[in-house]
Amino acid sequence: MAWIISNPGKFKEFTKSTMTTLNIAEEDLNSSKLNYKAESYRKAMEDLQQSAEKTSKAYGKMFFYFESKLLKKQVSHKSPLVFAEMTKPDWSRNYLELIKVVRPSMKTDTGELVNFVEKKEMEIAKISYDEIELILNVLGNVRKVLKSNEDAIDNELQQLKENELIKNNEILRKFIGTLKADYLNEIIYAYLTMFYVATLTYPHFVRYDDEKIDIKIYNENLGIVKAAPELYLLIENSIKVLKEFVNKI
Repeated sequence: MAWIISNPGKFKEFTKSTMTTLNIAEEDLNSSKLNYKAESYRKAMEDLQQSAEKTSKAYGKMFFYFESKLLKKQVSHKSPLVFAEMTKPDWSRNYLELIKVVRPSMKTDTGELVNFVEKKEMEIAKISYDEIELILNVLGNVRKVLKSNEDAIDNELQQLKENELIKNNEILRKFIGTLKADYLNEIIYAYLTMFYVATLTYPHFVRYDDEKIDIKIYNENLGIVKAAPELYLLIENSIKVLKEFVNKI
């Protein structure tokens, strides 16, 4: 983190890269909607996966300063691994503590997530609509819990603002200064949304030289296809929230 704190130009580079990635994610999302409307479901799910992947990577770039080469090497198209990478840097603990105010049971050991992504791809690809709805209901409950924990989040933010490193650095002071409990709730919710959406969509990246998924499964009865309109709204919100944050700083 130190190198970016001492280099305002690099900070601006990351904000620019974040916005570029979000714009492309938006294009992929619009393409998915058009293909969905045309009942070209395989292509629609491929574009949906790409949009979720890029949006997740944008959160990694903005809040964890992930460079494109790291994302390409460590994550590639397995977008849930963006969130595994987020737990690795020592300085990311402040972010994690803010989230753990809301989700105290959240695990920060990435081994289990990496193992899940590597071994459960086909199971996730064929997940039913009812199972997806259960996951989306969890997100709805998270939003309620976020609202009820605003005081605790405010306390965590105040501790961050009093940190000497932050107080003595213009970039960090401005960065943390934009965060208030109700606004931070939206960022945390959008961040957690992308973890779930990335996990649901990552198997649908098309590997033309190594087809693992039978293309015949892409019909109106496939869980991810039935849930797509709801996932579109979630990604749209996550893009909107992060764009607003970038514009604030």
